[in-house]
Amino acid sequence: MKTTHAVWERENLGVDAYEIALDAADTPDLLRQEEARIIAAGAEYIVVKTPVDCPALLFSMQALGYTFVETVFHVMIRRDEYHMPASIARFDRGLRVAERREEDDRERSYALIRRGVFKSDRVSIDPAFGRAKGGNRYANWLRSMLARGGDGLGRQAHRLFRHLPQG
Repeated sequence: MKTTHAVWERENLGVDAYEIALDAADTPDLLRQEEARIIAAGAEYIVVKTPVDCPALLFSMQALGYTFVETVFHVMIRRDEYHMPASIARFDRGLRVAERREEDDRERSYALIRRGVFKSDRVSIDPAFGRAKGGNRYANWLRSMLARGGDGLGRQAHRLFRHLPQG
């Protein structure tokens, strides 16, 4: 189990957020203990990421007060290494990928994202947040990642849950 105090979500969502990444060796009881610890520390929003193919954790989440919100897949194709089938390649003719590094281009992208291009992510569909906060969150995330020299590509697959402690 790895717990991260997601301090960036204060700006994005207005709540004190934590993310817990479980692994196959974790148990519902261990999660319950960790949850109690971070709630005592002020957690208002908790995201739990469960490993794929771990039914003991997956099927215990609802009993612990969590709601299944999304499954996340990160997919990347390296165009120079991928040979597209002819039936699909016809849609790709003439397509050119260009990375825009100018700040004006990025600001236009952030504005588009903030207007609500994301409609089905866990923040946008959550009645406690909504599409405006979801868009702001993704624009801030992209801006921060690019400022650190990132390229926006990643790989992982897990299930996400959300929980707003009551009280």
